[in-house]
Amino acid sequence: MQKIYSLAGFINDLESITNHAYLIFDPGKREAIFSEKLIRLWQIPAEANHTQYLFNILENLNDSAKIKLRRNLRKVLKTSKSDYQEVSLSVKGKAYKLGVEFIKSHNFQKKRNLILAKIINISELESITHLPEEKERQLNFLLHSSPDPVILTSINGDIIELNPGAEDFLGEDKHALKQKKLFDYIKNSERQYFDRIVEKTIQKSTSRKNYIVFKTSQNLTRHSETSASVIKINDTPQFIIFFIRDISDNILYQHQLEQEKRKAQESDRLKTAFLGNMSHEIRTPMNAIIGFAELLNDPETSKKERKEYTNLINTNSYELLDLIDDIIDVSKIEAGQVKIRKTICPLPNIIKQLFDHFHEEIQKNQKPIELITEIPDKYKSLQIYSDAYHLRQAIQHLLSNAIKFTEEGNVSFGYTIEQQANKKFIRFHVKDTGIGIPHDKQESIFQRFRQVEESNIKNYSGAGLGLTISKKLVELLGGTIGLTSTPGKGSEFYFTLPLETKTASEEKEKVRESNIPNYDWAERKILVAEDIEANYLYIEATLMQTNANLVWAPDGDQTAKKCIEDHDIDLVLMDIQLPGLNGYEATQVIKKHRPGLPVIALTAFAADNEKEKSLKAGCNDYLTKPVKPQVLLETINRFL
Repeated sequence: MQKIYSLAGFINDLESITNHAYLIFDPGKREAIFSEKLIRLWQIPAEANHTQYLFNILENLNDSAKIKLRRNLRKVLKTSKSDYQEVSLSVKGKAYKLGVEFIKSHNFQKKRNLILAKIINISELESITHLPEEKERQLNFLLHSSPDPVILTSINGDIIELNPGAEDFLGEDKHALKQKKLFDYIKNSERQYFDRIVEKTIQKSTSRKNYIVFKTSQNLTRHSETSASVIKINDTPQFIIFFIRDISDNILYQHQLEQEKRKAQESDRLKTAFLGNMSHEIRTPMNAIIGFAELLNDPETSKKERKEYTNLINTNSYELLDLIDDIIDVSKIEAGQVKIRKTICPLPNIIKQLFDHFHEEIQKNQKPIELITEIPDKYKSLQIYSDAYHLRQAIQHLLSNAIKFTEEGNVSFGYTIEQQANKKFIRFHVKDTGIGIPHDKQESIFQRFRQVEESNIKNYSGAGLGLTISKKLVELLGGTIGLTSTPGKGSEFYFTLPLETKTASEEKEKVRESNIPNYDWAERKILVAEDIEANYLYIEATLMQTNANLVWAPDGDQTAKKCIEDHDIDLVLMDIQLPGLNGYEATQVIKKHRPGLPVIALTAFAADNEKEKSLKAGCNDYLTKPVKPQVLLETINRFL
């Protein structure tokens, strides 16, 4: 008996943390020890034998409670945890109702298995039964008839009773909730808030509506309109009943409406600013064009002046044309009408063209800016596989923007190669020593019609479309764009593209393949049976433009199962050397259940008899790896 009493410190510490009473029972030695809270609850004398005391109490239980206790004890010995059980018993003539749950402690202190019983005194929570019969009947009717959450608490906040709606609302079952207080579930609030609601409810003696934000056991937020009413016994407030209406959806809807309203207001503001800016940007060059055209008609205009006026008309005409082009480009991009056509792109040529164009512009405008190209020597003859026109256009807008917002200093641009993980990327950059961009504006700078601040750009022309176009084009090219900037010191805009290279012979092959029809299999589902992920990714890339819905099965067993169960599968690309069922066996199983489903063998086996074996197994056609995209597409198309 002395050994088990050495655990008294453990259960007393445990009850101080959890606020529950505990007892420990050794089923081997049939010995028990009570925690201090349990001793006080049952008023057990200090000299009493806890084991004998426990057996005496259990002896007085009714047969049903004994059977359930034995069942729970067997369960805890088998699974380490029992079901929650409520037990009514009498100790020294006083009735108690306890919530009991058993937990098995494996090899505690490396000596034996012990059973720990967590005991909750729910006698106080049962005080609802002491209500007058009529009130109790009315309360039970409210609890069980309301679809909304209804919770009955004590004046101190103990949750005494609740309905299923409240369980769903707070995210826990009744037994767990009855061990807690309602203010435990009020978000960002202490008990004082709950006490104020109770105090006002008691003072008014009528139902009061309160806006309360609850948090569930999963830490989800629930907004509510909650009515609180007091229940008195002999004119003494005993309980508070809360009728809760979940308005979370309404609050969410209101927030969405507010966000949409703010977006609409912002959109309207931007549209107004854009129209005003467009009016200015269009009228400025048109004023010069019309004005100087009128002057050309003046017979007193000299030949020198005519040449100067003609140049100014040309300059302003091109500015107007650039503006129109930008608007059209944004519209085409957003309408999905921009097509990427990749060819071999000699990057040094693109950089030189851009340098010559902007160097001439800087000199013409007499801006004290030095234009610099930055290309590592080892990449000065680099050729990539991309869309040269749209790549040049993306860099051009970044350069134009940098030069526009730089009064003096330098603008540099170029590219380099970077490696991330196992992939190589080409990184383009445009740096300037201009006005810079505040940090809080950097996220929105790529949006349409945006410039840093309307109040700050009065000296700078432009529609605010250049960065938007660059971003859209970079994304169409498969890259990402970003920037770093410090107000007053300058900015760096950069974008990265996956590095793709091709030889001249490969480009010719691509030209020959450019006549491949544009297959559209958006409504078709193709199963790819392939155990090598790289091979599957190649097929996925090849079929990407067809919009086909692909399903991957890495072994023969899954292949057969998916084809049998999923009748939406329209075709199978079957590898032969698969784990589990091989390709021949999987095909035979598929054809037994779905004889009309096309199966194309796609295998690295290239022996003379492989095609015969595949067709004999039930395959409709046979392709060997590596397979050209054109051949694969044409073969699939014959069966879809």
